[in-house]
Amino acid sequence: MRGTDDAVRGFNVLVGGGLGRTHNKPETFVAVARPMAFVQPDQVVDVAREVVAVQRDYGDRSNRKHARLKYTIADRGLDWFRAEVQKRLPFQLQPPEPLRWKPVDDHLGWHEQGDGNLYLGVYIENGRIADVGDVRSRSGLRAIVEEIRPEVRLTAQQNVILAGIKPAQKARVDQLLAEYGIAALESIPRAIRYSMACPAIPTCGLAVAEAERALPSLICQIASMLDELGLGHERISFRMSGCPNGCSRPYLGDVGFVGTTLGKYDVMLAGDFDGTRLNRLYAPNVPIGAIPSLLRPMFVDFGANRAPGEGFGDWVERVGFEALRERSEQPA
Repeated sequence: MRGTDDAVRGFNVLVGGGLGRTHNKPETFVAVARPMAFVQPDQVVDVAREVVAVQRDYGDRSNRKHARLKYTIADRGLDWFRAEVQKRLPFQLQPPEPLRWKPVDDHLGWHEQGDGNLYLGVYIENGRIADVGDVRSRSGLRAIVEEIRPEVRLTAQQNVILAGIKPAQKARVDQLLAEYGIAALESIPRAIRYSMACPAIPTCGLAVAEAERALPSLICQIASMLDELGLGHERISFRMSGCPNGCSRPYLGDVGFVGTTLGKYDVMLAGDFDGTRLNRLYAPNVPIGAIPSLLRPMFVDFGANRAPGEGFGDWVERVGFEALRERSEQPA
């Protein structure tokens, strides 16, 4: 949290989040972290240490599927947890301050970085840096790094940032991107830009369904549908996971697809674009080929009846699942 002079005054400490669960075991669940306290910058390490210590002392060691901090807090309550942390600290914890979320930025495209140089966010489909057909992101990034020598950073959206680029080098970088078939930001449909999948089958031993290899075809169908309905400009996040462990954060997207078996997915709705609200199960075990037809009437209704500035997940949350099902069954 920053003061009026933009200096860091302190931090809200949030606890109890986690996105892993197990199919058909309702005692396992996903959770968003909740604000516990506001602390000064020089108190952060001490508070973090005691949070870990309380979990060490009270976490469930007998059941691996019930061992995480989110279950300790769910079982005993946030007030209890805060009090236990407080007992171990020599200073008083302050109540958390109101959370203020800035709009999510995926950092794609060109940006000034504040020191006279530029940085470029490069879209990487599902985080796989590879040469596939005409899109040669592996060779292209290698060529840029060898010639331009930027700093390379990875993002939580599975993309790459190339930083420290001089303005005089921008045209050459754009030339190399085009030469290797790496898409410019303006040419990437928003549904694709804001989609994400985990590796899943065949490289993840926990996966029960495809994700990285299944999402590109599905998201292209969805992107085309959104364009057809005049919604191609909307910021709607789509996340696909090959199992319920949630590595691609499917429970925090506007729309989540969680693999249940080969070719079938739980369809989750009513999250929000910023990832501050969990989505919920709308339709279980949907064959992947049926997902576009499931979503289409919702998108039609959303385009016609949303409030100004309302996102898709927020609209679903406001309308409610029961009304949404009734409206989706009516002819478009």
